[in-house]
Amino acid sequence: MKRWHEGCHNATRLWREIQAQGFEGQFTIVLNLLQQFRKASGLPPRVQHLVGKTLASDPTRQPPSLRTLSYWILKRPENRKEEHEKLIEQIRATRPKLDATLALAREFASMIRGRKAEELDPWLEKAEQSGYRVWNIFVTGLKQDYAAVRAALSYSWSNGPTEGHINRLKCLKRLMYGRAKDELLRKRVLWQGRWGFT
Repeated sequence: MKRWHEGCHNATRLWREIQAQGFEGQFTIVLNLLQQFRKASGLPPRVQHLVGKTLASDPTRQPPSLRTLSYWILKRPENRKEEHEKLIEQIRATRPKLDATLALAREFASMIRGRKAEELDPWLEKAEQSGYRVWNIFVTGLKQDYAAVRAALSYSWSNGPTEGHINRLKCLKRLMYGRAKDELLRKRVLWQGRWGFT
């Protein structure tokens, strides 16, 4: 990018320069990259000596995926990076409707992490009144299993290990396609060395 801003727009020349610095990639990689730079800076494909507009950022850089954005949004406040927060703020500025959704998501994550059972009912009411279908569906699901959700926020223990063992047992059963009897299943479970029952 630095050489581009210095006025070097020749793919062959740039390729030779970076080869001298240890680059082992093909010429076409550099050529494709420069074509993207040309397009972003408003230069025609084959003109060598015109000056295009300065590129504020790398046009070849991919925007973050929805999964990555969700991860950044739900991160703990102390682990959030400033650059990610700036991008999230830009999104919030361009899409005001997302502002309420992001706020609700972060409040929910904070409530779950802090096991704040007293905040559950106000949060459910707020999410329900947001007017967003996605939150209404989510709230409906939580209310169907309200007692379990409330217990998860109130108590420190969990049935996660039990569910894990059940999942493992079902997986072993599926691997055998139902062809074997209980004795083989028992031997396979015990052979894994994770359960101590006989």
